[in-house]
Amino acid sequence: MNKEIDTKALNEKIAKWIGFKFVNIKNHYDDGSTFNGWKSPLINKNPYSYTLRPELPDLVNSLDAQAKWIWPELTLYGYAIEINVDIFGKIWCSLILVMNNYSTIQHTDKNAALAFALAVEKLIDSLDKDNNNVNKTK
Repeated sequence: MNKEIDTKALNEKIAKWIGFKFVNIKNHYDDGSTFNGWKSPLINKNPYSYTLRPELPDLVNSLDAQAKWIWPELTLYGYAIEINVDIFGKIWCSLILVMNNYSTIQHTDKNAALAFALAVEKLIDSLDKDNNNVNKTK
């Protein structure tokens, strides 16, 4: 039986893993108001490339958001991404570690984006378990 998935918590877990941070920024040029929201990770290590946004991108239900934010992060770990549909319509998402031992993390679901997000969650949990023992090439 499938358990109910807390997509908001999953979205935040993935976002924090790829580098989003919740911030409170005081506006020194205006009336002293503050911005409460999310600061995106840097793009290509450019210190001016981050964005501030009131909400996180939908990293659980949007393949577009996943392609923009998660896929580049996975390449830093040496993972390739594979999404397949079998003859029965079941979607398989695989994260394949191409460095060292070709290990695979898989998840299936009727929704490709959700299958991918759950596979990424398995990866995050395995990295936490190994104390982030994987060499990230950032």
